[in-house]
Amino acid sequence: MSKLAEEQTANNQVWPCPDPWRPGSRVLWERRQELELERESPPGGAWIDDGKFHNTSVIVRVVLRTLLTMTGQLERGRRNADSPVWREMDFVYPHLPPAFDGFRILHLSDLHFDDDRPEFAVLVRDFLDPVRADIALLTGDYRFASHGPYGHVPEHMAIVLEGIRTRLGVVGILGNHDNSGFVQSLCELGIRMLVNDRMCLELDEDRLWIAGLDDHHKYGCDDLPGALTGVKPGEFIVLLAHSPELIRLAERGGVDLYLCGHTHGGQVCLPGIGPLLLNAPGAPRAYCSGRWTHGAMQGYTTTGIGTTALHVRYNCPPEAALITLRRGTRD
Repeated sequence: MSKLAEEQTANNQVWPCPDPWRPGSRVLWERRQELELERESPPGGAWIDDGKFHNTSVIVRVVLRTLLTMTGQLERGRRNADSPVWREMDFVYPHLPPAFDGFRILHLSDLHFDDDRPEFAVLVRDFLDPVRADIALLTGDYRFASHGPYGHVPEHMAIVLEGIRTRLGVVGILGNHDNSGFVQSLCELGIRMLVNDRMCLELDEDRLWIAGLDDHHKYGCDDLPGALTGVKPGEFIVLLAHSPELIRLAERGGVDLYLCGHTHGGQVCLPGIGPLLLNAPGAPRAYCSGRWTHGAMQGYTTTGIGTTALHVRYNCPPEAALITLRRGTRD
């Protein structure tokens, strides 16, 4: 058991993962595992080089690195990627349960741990350490590559958790880069994993729900109705989804706050043009970075704190979001 898990258990401040851990939908969980086998060997195994996934990723990385080296921009991009910033904001709701007025959420996404860069986990730990929140919510993508080895993920996550200071622990979901095989390991670190499932927070006599979906972008194994089973109409819902591609469905489902990542805000953005690639089909660009409103639902799409393909960023700094819930009337 990790130090975080031991502290949480001793203080009785979190809602522990079910033992044994179970997804919200067994059918969709088994479907995800079948799809994973098309891309990689069983948990901890080597990549399957089928010429479709691995080769494309390698080609993109080599071409991008070559271009950046030739233009003298590679080191600048790396420095940018290692310089995270804080985004602090209030979200105001007239129907927020009174006990949650002032509730602080640390939102992290897209850590993308690379087994060749353990120093990045230390950098993130030190960046997060000074900040306090009520709860930390993680919206997926813990592995750098989209398939392949992932034994390093729990090790790097354990380092980051040393810098997360929360009153009610850490809750996470899976992203499109993640494998089902390390969910149990994350649970053992003290992270409550939600896969098409929900949990209820109770303060005084008030309740707030946190629901978490499996990845929609690559696996299509999300189940919003299932994740909201037992939630009464009008109850406050914070939804964790990896990408912004389910915004319309979530708004119709009564979600109040939608938190996601996945897009990296483009990661590489050109002056006057913006992001070259957001990789979120069906999601309008206005919902692919920063805060937004869709109908009665508010949301935030973080640019993420990690990188993928190549560890560089331009005009799109890595970030962690500190969200405060407020009870009141929006302007």
